[in-house]
Amino acid sequence: MNPVEATEHKDMFNDVGANTIFVMDKESAKNHWINAVDEKANSFFRLQDNNWLIAKNSAVIGAWRDAYNNDDNYYVSKLLNEHTRWEEESVVRFYVSKLIVLETKWKYFLKHWDDFLALEDDCPVLIQDGEEKSRALIFRANGDIVLVN
Repeated sequence: MNPVEATEHKDMFNDVGANTIFVMDKESAKNHWINAVDEKANSFFRLQDNNWLIAKNSAVIGAWRDAYNNDDNYYVSKLLNEHTRWEEESVVRFYVSKLIVLETKWKYFLKHWDDFLALEDDCPVLIQDGEEKSRALIFRANGDIVLVN
């Protein structure tokens, strides 16, 4: 894994501390995607109806787009924290696609969620380490935040 500041994605992350957000190499990203998201699809929109992210219970828990456009980091961070109750130090992975996966601690994601969404808004998926294929957050392009569990 490479620190985001040493990758082509560095311009998307503002005021991020060194060595806090990492980008997986393509092979590692592919392996994590296969284990956590899907064996065949290469993006969220290619998932089949029986994929766990589509088939499991899910609920819209809020919206991110207005907060993103208004630089209101607090609203979404609070919302995410209330609905997940993940520990600050827990590792989370942000799945943009089969070949683009970022890894960080939950506290850094909460602080910089808007920078992650600047990368891609094609329904990226966030999964805490150890909750693969059981619980996730999906950031839909329409602005919805969906909790899958």
